[in-house]
Amino acid sequence: SSNPHTVHFPYLVGAIAGRDKESAKKTGNEFQTKLFEKAGLNPAGGNPEGDFGEKYSAESFIKFLTYMSQPPYFPKYLAALPTMGKDGSLAQVQVNSPAVGHVYAKTGTGMSMRLTAGSSGPAKNAMQVVKALAGFIELPDRSFIVFAVFLEFENQSGLKGIEQLNEVMGEITSVVYESLVSRSK
Repeated sequence: SSNPHTVHFPYLVGAIAGRDKESAKKTGNEFQTKLFEKAGLNPAGGNPEGDFGEKYSAESFIKFLTYMSQPPYFPKYLAALPTMGKDGSLAQVQVNSPAVGHVYAKTGTGMSMRLTAGSSGPAKNAMQVVKALAGFIELPDRSFIVFAVFLEFENQSGLKGIEQLNEVMGEITSVVYESLVSRSK
């Protein structure tokens, strides 16, 4: 998971798949828009530049991941996702949970600064953080449930607070996994 590389992905898709040397980003965004439209989404809201900005929601993630769970995409897509408690950005999340190895998901982090009024003093800048975890929970019968968890908070503890949210989202996902497994017995 590399956000600096992800930002450049439209350029690569446009240049390689679109064979476009002049306007690779535009062509890459067109590929992405077509994929999202096939999934039943209109992420750009009609924006021809393909700026997906704040158009993401748990519902849009569920819709997109449901589309991606259909063959022929699913096996390769699933294999590319981090696995909770095993690898990638989820390697250190919920390592002792029964859900280890059964949650395939991608984390995401968005941050913005906003001015907040202090109750006993001048206004101060506060970092608003949105964390997301979206992917698939594998059940014992090898079926998959699509999920998305979004958390928003005002961060006062720097990177440590942000990293703790991965564990919180993993814990939520573990509880869902355990609940689904106990129901299937």
